[in-house]
Amino acid sequence: MNRLVLVAALAACNTDTSRERVDFANLSFDVPAGWTQHAEHVRGIATGVWTPEHNDKKESITILRTELAPATAGASASTLGALAEAAAAPLGATHVSRATPITTSSGLSGVRIESDYVPHDVHASYHRVHVVLVDGHSLVHVLYTARSADPSLSALDVVLDSIREEG
Repeated sequence: MNRLVLVAALAACNTDTSRERVDFANLSFDVPAGWTQHAEHVRGIATGVWTPEHNDKKESITILRTELAPATAGASASTLGALAEAAAAPLGATHVSRATPITTSSGLSGVRIESDYVPHDVHASYHRVHVVLVDGHSLVHVLYTARSADPSLSALDVVLDSIREEG
């Protein structure tokens, strides 16, 4: 029993749960502490990319919020899933999972897919988790991408567990 408690305590020490609150494109969510942001707003699409300071795994979290397709935001989960799966095709994905429904703790719903691909200008395989959430008449895309993906997807979970609409 003591050995089990010790293993659990060590695992807790190795998990970095520090986070920072971010406001972006009428959304509020947490990102892992120490991750830096690059953002742009172009023709109705707000894009923010967060990466860790030391990024050996080539990790990133990308948030896109678009208000260009209100009809798509009103589409069924199966339609959103088909669109998310199709979005992986231009990546040259070697594996694309089926879309699964997702609901965040704040009540945003949508779909989630995972894919593996090799970028055109790189010769290493990357893993991507693409979550599409419906926020009123907007779509919110949350993408976790990494060359050496964290199997627990903790950075993605930090965002999804805290994301909500503001204003």
